[in-house]
Formats: sequence, C-alpha cells, structure tokens
Amino acid sequence: MFETAINILNIIENRGYKAYIVGGYIRDKLLNIDSNDIDLCTNATPEQLASIFSDNISLNSYGSCRLLFNGYNYEITTFREDNTYIKNRKPSSVSYVNTIEKDVLRRDFTINSLYMDKDKNIIDLLGAKEDINNRIIKSIGDPYIRLEEDSLRILRAIRFSCVLNFNIDKELEKAIISKKHLIKNISHQRKKEELEKIYNSDNYKLGFYLINKYNMCDELGFTFNNIKKTKNIIGLWAQLDFKEDYEFSKIDKNKINNVKEIINYGKIDEYILSKYSQEEIIISSEIINEG
Repeated sequence: MFETAINILNIIENRGYKAYIVGGYIRDKLLNIDSNDIDLCTNATPEQLASIFSDNISLNSYGSCRLLFNGYNYEITTFREDNTYIKNRKPSSVSYVNTIEKDVLRRDFTINSLYMDKDKNIIDLLGAKEDINNRIIKSIGDPYIRLEEDSLRILRAIRFSCVLNFNIDKELEKAIISKKHLIKNISHQRKKEELEKIYNSDNYKLGFYLINKYNMCDELGFTFNNIKKTKNIIGLWAQLDFKEDYEFSKIDKNKINNVKEIINYGKIDEYILSKYSQEEIIISSEIINEG
C-alpha cells in the first residue's frame, strides 16, 4: 500500500502539482508501528484530481476525495485553511492554499504534522520528530483555541495518549480540563467511535484513567467503575451506565442488557447457561472472571 501511495504522488506531481503522504502513517513509521492507514494531500483541487483519476475517485466535503487505486483506498485532501468553525466541530467552509506551510497549521497535534514526499523524505515543520521521540502530545498552536474549534480533539488526544502510550502536554491538559464542557456538542456516534477505539487498544486503562482524571463522565454521558477487557466490544458497554442517547441496534442493546444481568448475578451457573446465549456468557465470564 505504501509503494502504491508513492506511485500516486508521482502521478499527481507529473501533472504539475505537489503531493505528499501526511499525518499518522509517518508518525507510526517512526515508531515502528505497522499501519495501512495512509492519507495524502496535494495542492490539486478535487476537480483537478478527478480529471487525473477519473472514475476511481469520489469527491467528499471540505476538499477531500476518496481514491480507489490498485485495490487500495486513500483519502486525498487539498491543502487548505479552515474558516470559522460551527458548534465546536466542523469548519463553516475551507479555503484552498498552495503550500504545506499553511496546510499544517490546521492540523490537530504536532505528532500528526509530518509530511513525506515522493522521494520518501520526511518534512518536519513543527518539531514533530522531537515530540514523537519525547512521547508527548502537543497541540498545534494555542490548545484552547484548537479544542474550541473542534472539541473532538479532546477525545482524540486521550485516544492517542492511550494507543501510543504518550503523555499529554501540560498546556494541552489544562485546555482539555477548561474546554471539556464542549464534549456535549459532539454527536454520541462520534463519542462512541472514539471510546471504542480507546477500549480496543492494549493500553485502554490509561484512556479511562484520563477520563476519570479530567472528570469527563458527565460530558460523555456515562459512569463506570473498574473496566475489564473483553474480546467483544459489547463488553465495554455492558460495564458502562450510559445514557439512552448512545444508539445501538435492537440486537446489540439486548446483548448489552443481558450481559449486565449476568454481571449483576455474579457467577456462571446452570441457570445462566440455560438462559443466555454462549456469546453473552463468554463476554460476562471475561468480566466476572468465571469460566
């Protein structure tokens, strides 16, 4: 997938534009973490990209495209500046720019600000390599402003801290505490996605430790005690006392309620084995250390 991405950069540049791999893939590469999540950016507009890749590309919002190339999917975003944000989440509009020096300033954290050119040279404009080496998450620019622009960055900071086992910069941490009330403006679906990513990481306990440390349960709409790891994500939600705003399919909601019942019962016996499904029993046994 990486070599295919380099091929895409060459195709775009051969048409007279600039193009780079950007963000998390390069960070993970420096950390020796395997990743197939490769994002690209370019000064070519979505319409210009469509003329290059024709039927293989679909145009999304905010100057981004989805490209299917040699069997792989890539997101390609035009260099841009974000204009005024709406409801602490999305920009009202974007303005295209022509350089990565401007494009980089709209990104969230320094660790995600690396660019790689077609010759595989890494371009570090904001000291990202140093922060990666120091295993610290810093905001690009004023953290209070960046979190106010997009409050999902609060949960993203916690997720990156958890997944990468990085510390959160003190100034960013202060901003998270100051702006945590803005989490209420995030859709429950997006909160759900971030929480599940935290739980699926090997270091998930750090994520829930930080949620407790920052007293964010009210904003997130749930309470919890000790969270135990299960192979099935249903196990997470069975251990949370969450509000109805979190939506689940009827089947999953039933599984969550059943696992809660088994946990409250406190053991796996003949009664439980006869009443509940094998899946629900396995999830519950992982939580109550039975089986």
